[in-house]
Amino acid sequence: MKRSEWSDEQLEDLLSNMPKIQDHRDPRDIYQNITITMNKKKQRSWVVPSVATAAAVLLFVILAPNLMNWNDSTSNSMQESSTAHDSAEQPQMEKMTENSEDSAGGKEEEAKIFTENENEEKMQMTSIEEEESYTALYEEDIAEGNVFTYAIPDEQGQNIVPVSIVVPKEDGKELFEQYKEIMTSLKEEEWGLSEFYPLNAELSISNKSILNVNVPTDHSYRDGSINAPALIQVLQDTAKTFGIKEVSLFTENKEGIDLGNLGTEKMLDLSDESNHAYYFYYPETKPEQLYLVPFSQSYKNIEEAFNAMKENIAMGLNASIPQDINIEEIKSADEDILNLKFNEDSKIANEPSFIHTIEAILLTAKDFDFEKVIIQYNKLDKIGKFNMNEEIDVPVAPNKMEILN
Repeated sequence: MKRSEWSDEQLEDLLSNMPKIQDHRDPRDIYQNITITMNKKKQRSWVVPSVATAAAVLLFVILAPNLMNWNDSTSNSMQESSTAHDSAEQPQMEKMTENSEDSAGGKEEEAKIFTENENEEKMQMTSIEEEESYTALYEEDIAEGNVFTYAIPDEQGQNIVPVSIVVPKEDGKELFEQYKEIMTSLKEEEWGLSEFYPLNAELSISNKSILNVNVPTDHSYRDGSINAPALIQVLQDTAKTFGIKEVSLFTENKEGIDLGNLGTEKMLDLSDESNHAYYFYYPETKPEQLYLVPFSQSYKNIEEAFNAMKENIAMGLNASIPQDINIEEIKSADEDILNLKFNEDSKIANEPSFIHTIEAILLTAKDFDFEKVIIQYNKLDKIGKFNMNEEIDVPVAPNKMEILN
């Protein structure tokens, strides 16, 4: 083979003056391919050592800038990537920290709001439960209103349930006129009682002491065993409310009302001085509603009444004093104050059922003309709002209800 006339220096000069070649392949792939090719041709490398050397130099010259650029590019890329990552991560971390702080603050605020709402809800529930625990009306419940008590028959007509309403006073309107107006708004069936009002009669007061009752000829108070006794009870209670001394009965302006089995009555006897005991009554159609109802039987003294209140009555009236409450001593401090002493073994707790028992005792005392009651019991300071060992005012009226327009 003819030896090349080019020296190594000439070849290098020639190669350095050749146009720049751009190779877009990955330098690592090129290097690997060259290595494989060189290994395959290793046995012939002695034939043209100068040419091989020149080729290697040529390739190095060609690839060196690319390798350097690639390394720089890779390094810069990694550095930029790292910087970009750090730059992106920094606000993100700040945002996460800020969000975390906001979240923590938000959760703290939410927890605070939740606690406040929960406390407020508990207070409201406590207030509602406390208010609903009392069935009767007391002096503090009335404010500037008028109290009207209506006698309403129960669902079976066996008992007369007194229901009391507080209504705002109306200037220029007589009390009796307001009483008759409210009569048309009663919701007896909604309350679990018999529909009875308004009365099928004209009511008026003459001489400030006589209640006149005028019914039509087709009135229903003569029919059945419910209507006549209920009407009499209603009229007696109405008379008592307004301080009436006499009740006159008319049918189409003629004296007398036919009351069926009770006969025809022209006047009602208001001299009844009966003393009654109060029992628990739960309507069948509204068993969650408790009424305190006076039984029609009259008792000689209040001790007898309290003993009777420990027993159920077949007419749907339940005992209002538990068997395990023992009234050890009953006496009158004076004409208006009743003094009771509960035996220390009596099982009493500060809960609604015992509040209702206290109310039944107070209403019974009121029926016996007492104005205050002192209950001696050393194991509890209070039962509901009633202070033990102190004077307790009797209720103004039983079974408070509301009429919502």
